[in-house]
Amino acid sequence: MIFLQRFGVYHWQTFTFSDGSERDKYFIALNCTLKDQQIPLVLPTSRYEKYHGNEIYLRDTVVIEGMQSEYFHRKTVIDLKNIQHLTKINIEQAIQNGKVNYLGLLEDQFCQEIEQVIENSMLLSPVAIAQLLCREVV
Repeated sequence: MIFLQRFGVYHWQTFTFSDGSERDKYFIALNCTLKDQQIPLVLPTSRYEKYHGNEIYLRDTVVIEGMQSEYFHRKTVIDLKNIQHLTKINIEQAIQNGKVNYLGLLEDQFCQEIEQVIENSMLLSPVAIAQLLCREVV
């Protein structure tokens, strides 16, 4: 059994993207409980230049300046439009195969910023907002 911690920062060796490409990737878990079977993950990117100067791309993001986080040493964008849902089984297999390592909890200020961006999202549905903020969906 695995325990993915909400706002835990993880490193996944040779993560497979939806286009079939593979490379090492960091992710932040956004699960609400240990019972979640579908785990929402946000995939931070250090490709800030893709976002810089484009207000539309910067919507629903948190930007971490270089060296402000123990885990991200380059300017990093946490793009809440880039949330992937993986099954708990897939993540458990990756952990058992030594592909996923827990690095620690994201700093509180960034956890709060992420929750604030989710709360005020212009692009996420009300249901997605409620789920990501661990509220009961009616």
